[in-house]
Amino acid sequence: MESKKFIIITIAIILLGGMGTFVFASRQDDLDADDINYKKEDSTYKKVDNQVTPPVTEPDPIIDNNSENNEDKIDDITNNNTSTNNKPVKPNTTVQNSASNNKNNSSNNQNNVSNNNSNNQNKEEDPKKDPVWEEPKNPNENPNNPSLDNKPREELTAVVTASNNNGYKKTFRDITITIVANREILPVEGWNLDETRKILTKTFGKNELVDNAGNIVPIINKTLTITGLSDNKKTDVYYSVVNYNPDCPEVEISKTQDRYGNVTTVITQILDKPLTDDGSWVYNEGTHEYVKTETIAGDNVGPIIITLPNGKKETFETTLKIDVAISNYDEDTRLANPTNKPVTVTINSNNVINNVEEWLEDGWSILDEGKTLIKEFTSNMNIKRYIYDLAGNSVYIDEKVENIDMTPVMVTRTKINKGNVEIRFDDFIELPNGWYAKTSTNIISIYKPVQEFSSTNEETITLKDRFGNVSQYKIVLNSDNTVSATLIS
Repeated sequence: MESKKFIIITIAIILLGGMGTFVFASRQDDLDADDINYKKEDSTYKKVDNQVTPPVTEPDPIIDNNSENNEDKIDDITNNNTSTNNKPVKPNTTVQNSASNNKNNSSNNQNNVSNNNSNNQNKEEDPKKDPVWEEPKNPNENPNNPSLDNKPREELTAVVTASNNNGYKKTFRDITITIVANREILPVEGWNLDETRKILTKTFGKNELVDNAGNIVPIINKTLTITGLSDNKKTDVYYSVVNYNPDCPEVEISKTQDRYGNVTTVITQILDKPLTDDGSWVYNEGTHEYVKTETIAGDNVGPIIITLPNGKKETFETTLKIDVAISNYDEDTRLANPTNKPVTVTINSNNVINNVEEWLEDGWSILDEGKTLIKEFTSNMNIKRYIYDLAGNSVYIDEKVENIDMTPVMVTRTKINKGNVEIRFDDFIELPNGWYAKTSTNIISIYKPVQEFSSTNEETITLKDRFGNVSQYKIVLNSDNTVSATLIS
C-alpha cells in the first residue's frame, strides 16, 4: 500500500512539473522587461534570452570600525542583494542604453526608408541607367568650342626665315619659307605643320617663281594669317621670296692665308647644270650639282661678273666695303653736335650683309636689298660689331653716338650770398634775361641782386641748355632768407 502511494505521488509530481514548463514556455513572447530573468555569472549579468548587459560592479559594504554591529550590516547587505526568486534588479544604465539604442534604430530605419524612396525615384526616372559621376565644368571653357578655353594667352607672334639667307643670297635652288610661332597654331592650307604645331614650312620652286612665259618672278610678297590653337587668336605674318634664278649659280668666296702672310682667294660656283662647256665644271655625284673652283692669289680681288645664258650679267663682290654715316656728325671732323633730337646712324655696304639677324635683333632695320643698316638713337651709345658678307669678308664697326641729351637742365643749388640770389645748374645754359653770370661762356651758375628781385618775391625764369632743352622754374624768396626753385615745365 505504501509503495502504491509513492508511485502515485511521483507521477503527480512529474505531471505537475511538465505543466509548469509548458506554461512558462508559452508566455515567453508576452514577457515585459521586468519579467526577464537575470543570472549572475563571473561578475556579468546575462539575460535568459542571451542578450548581454554591461558588467555591474557591486558596491563595497560600508564598515564602521567603531561599530559593534558590523557583522549585522554585512549580513543585511548580502541578504538585500538576494530576492525570494533570486532575481537581481537590472542596472539603470542598461535600461537607458537600451532606450537610446531603440531610438537610434528607429532613426536609422527612417533614414533607410527615405534613402530607399529616393533611390526608387531615381530608378523610376531612368531604370536602365545607373547614376554617372560627371566631371565639373571648366569655368574658363569657351562655349563656342569646348576644346578651347578663355584663359589669357601670350600674344601670338612668329619669326619668318628664308632658306637663301633670308632672301639675300642668289640661288638656283628651291626656296623654303619657315614660320616659327611662339605657341601652338592651327594648320594652314598649302603649308606643312610639324608635330610641335609651331612650325609652318612651304617650298617655292619653278612652278611658283617662273611664269608661263618663262620669266622669273623677281619677288613674291604675301601675307599669311596664322591662328592660335588654344584661343583662335589670329596674327598676320609677312614673308618674301626673292633672289631666285634657276640659271644663276650660287657663289661662295673664301680666303686662306699661309704662314708667310700670303692670301689666296678661292671662288666656288655651284649650279645644277654646267654654265659653260669649257670643261671647268665638275659633277658632284653626292649633291647632283656641278662645281667650278677658281683660285686667285691675293686678297684684293675684283668683283666676279658672271654672264648667264640669257645674256644678263650677275655681279658678286669679293671685298666688303663699309661706309658709316651719322646724321648728327660733321663728316669732316667726325665730331657730334649737341642735340636733344634722335640721331640716325646708317651703315652702307657694297655687298649683301650676311649676319643681318644679329643686327635686326638689336633694333636695326635692313634696306637696299640687304646692303644697308639703319637705326635711330635717342641716347649715347658705342657701336662695336662686325659685318660679314656672303663671301666671308668682314669689317669691324667702331663708332660712337654721343652728345645726345633730352633731359632739361636741373637746379642743383640755391642760396642768398652777399645780397645776391645765386642759382647753380647741372649743365651749361644760355643766360636768361635779367640775370647775370661771372663768365660769358659755359655758364653753369647765375645771380641777381635781391633789391632787383620782384616785389612779390617770386619770379619765373626760362632756361635753355646747350642741347636745346627748355625748362621753366619758379624762384621764390622765403621769409627765412632762403631761396626755393620749383620746376614748372
